[in-house]
Formats: sequence, C-alpha cells, structure tokens
Amino acid sequence: MTQGWLSALALAAFALAGSAWAQAPQGNKAPARAEHARRPVPPPVAWAELSPAEKAALQPLESKWHTIDGPQQRKWRIIAHRYAKASPVEQQRMHERMQAWVILTPEQRRLARENYQAMRRVDPSTRVQRWSSYEQLPPEKRIQMHALVEQQRKNAHPAGKRPLQLPPPVVAVPPAPATADPALAAGARPRILPAPGLIDRNTLLPTALPEPAAGAVPPASQRN
Repeated sequence: MTQGWLSALALAAFALAGSAWAQAPQGNKAPARAEHARRPVPPPVAWAELSPAEKAALQPLESKWHTIDGPQQRKWRIIAHRYAKASPVEQQRMHERMQAWVILTPEQRRLARENYQAMRRVDPSTRVQRWSSYEQLPPEKRIQMHALVEQQRKNAHPAGKRPLQLPPPVVAVPPAPATADPALAAGARPRILPAPGLIDRNTLLPTALPEPAAGAVPPASQRN
C-alpha cells in the first residue's frame, strides 16, 4: 500500500521536476552528458533571493526551500518560469504536485526518486496510462492520499516524550548557632570604657582614680 502512495507521489512530484529536463532539447546525448559533468554544481539560493514571480510559483516549497540542494533548486526555478505561462488549471495542478513533494520525508523522497527513475525505463504507453490514472483521481482522493502519507510520516517519527522532571529534594538545614562578639570569640579581652568625667579631654589621661566601694577587696598589688 505504501509503494502505491509513493508511486503516485513520484508521478506527481518528480515527474514535475523531471519535466524541466525532459522538455529541454536533447540533441546528441553523449556530448551533453560530458558537458553536464564539467558544469559546476550550482550553489543553493536563499528564498529571499528569488524573484516575486518565482516565489508565487514555488510558494508550496517555501517551508522546505532551505533543505533543497542547488541542482534541485535549479530544476524548480525552471518550472517556476513555466508556471506564469500555464493556465489556472495547470497552475493548480503544479502546486498540488509541489505539496505532494513537500510532505515526503527524506527517506520517502529517496524511494519516490527511485520509483520515478524506474518508471522512466517503462515504455511510454504504460507510463502515460499510469499518469492518466493519477490525473483522473478526484481532488478529495488526492487530499486523502496526501493526508495518509503525512500521518504515516508522523507515526514514523513520533514526538519524543520528555521524562518527568522532579524537583530537587529539599534538605532541612539547621540554623547556625548564634555567635558571640567576634572579638570575644578570638580570645580578646573585653574593652572597659571609663566612666565619663574621669578622662581629661586635652591629655586623654585619667583625672583621678575612683574611690573603691565600701567593703571592696583591694587588688593584690595594693595589699601590704
């Protein structure tokens, strides 16, 4: 079933891109192939560098344009020049084929490209018959086919579920013990401030020693 979808999408998308090469004058194929081998690979072109007419013609490819390599971009730009000369019906059909190409994953594009290359080796009458079968599909059938391929792509690459993020454990930290005066903790002797009036403001010397209180024991240096 998947191969049938890819074959139809290959006819829709890669036949459109391949038609740019198929409609070019072929002439002698051997010199053309040799010249193509010597031709430098065109670099990719940013979407902003396209002309307004090219942007209108290639609008379904805008979201994936940065993923298309230079040679493939060149083919799409050749198709864009044909888009302006096509009828409204043909323009709509070209956009449908571009939309079919956009929804393919890289792996599906590879398979579709291989299918398209294989179909090019089929005799022209069979190829025209298969192409006509796709062209006769009603629009809703094409939309349904594209939706099935898109759903298959999403199922093949489901969005990864993020693991449950648990908050870090809360560790109770005991309060730090109240510390005393840093000077006392370092073993320093407490500073004793003299009472007011015992210091001479000019000399900063004691004016007089205070009288000991009654019953106070004198210091050892003053004992007889």
